[in-house]
This record gives sequence, structure tokens and C-alpha cells, in this order.
Amino acid sequence: TVGMVGGLVGKNSDTVGNSYSTASVSGVVNAGGLVGDNWRGTVSNSYSTGNVIGSSCVGGLVAYSNNGTVTNSYSTGSVTGNEEVGGMVGRNYDSTVGDSFWNTETSGQATSDGGTGKNTIEMKDIATFSGAGWDIMAVADPGTRNLSYIWNIVNNVTYPFLSRQS
Repeated sequence: TVGMVGGLVGKNSDTVGNSYSTASVSGVVNAGGLVGDNWRGTVSNSYSTGNVIGSSCVGGLVAYSNNGTVTNSYSTGSVTGNEEVGGMVGRNYDSTVGDSFWNTETSGQATSDGGTGKNTIEMKDIATFSGAGWDIMAVADPGTRNLSYIWNIVNNVTYPFLSRQS
């Protein structure tokens, strides 16, 4: 069985922060756009945009979060699976998922076991993220960075991006 696969980390029991993945992910169990299995770990200020395909426990950002934390993160990729499938989190067991979002339109998923679903217009609106307490600032274009903030966005044009990513 191919399990615990993620666009960045298969199994996280520490911290994944200020990270992103654009990779497409395919697995059988615990397939996540960024993290396959978040076991007592933390995922923060991170995002994934790749498509995720699996059978059980499939999530746009995290497939399975067990006693972990997910904060200030988002996912936008298409998510496909058979059971415990979520736009952002496939299965949440005693984890905290806060101030995090998934795109209900691009994911093809109306539900998630954590996070808040938003449409594409809302996912490109700085108010969605600043209203959730994100450290975010609007910039003029995708090539501009304001390094004083963790996140930047070209309001109503792009999804948030990490100010230090190239």
C-alpha cells in the first residue's frame, strides 16, 4: 500500500512552516497536497496548489492530521478520492485547524475535515486572509515582494504567496 505521501512531506511529526508545494500527488492512503500524515506536527504559513488523487484519507493540504495543528494555510488543487476526502483536510483526529482555507471550486470539494471553504474570488481577496489574522500585505504585481510580511498578495489577482519565495 502506498501511503503517507505529500507534495512536500510524507509524515510530519515536527514543524512544516513557510512552505509550499505545486506538485501533483498520487497515493492510496493518506495522500495530501503538502503533507500526507501530520502526526502531532504543525503546519503553518504554507500552501499547496497541486492536484491530489488517492483512495482513502485524501486532502488538498493535509491528508490526515492526528493530534496536530494547521494554521494560516491554504490549498487550491483538485482533490479526488473514495472516502475521507476533503478540500483541505481528509481526516482530522483531535487536531486544530484554524485560519486556513481551501478553494471549493478548484478542489471540486464542498467539504473538508477542517478549514473554511471559499470560492476563487474570495481566495484572491486580501480581506479573506487579513480578516483571519494573517500577516499579509498587498503588492503591485507578482514580482514585487514586501519582506516585512510573511504573505503577499496582488489583491483580486493572485492567491497569497510567501514573500520570501522566488
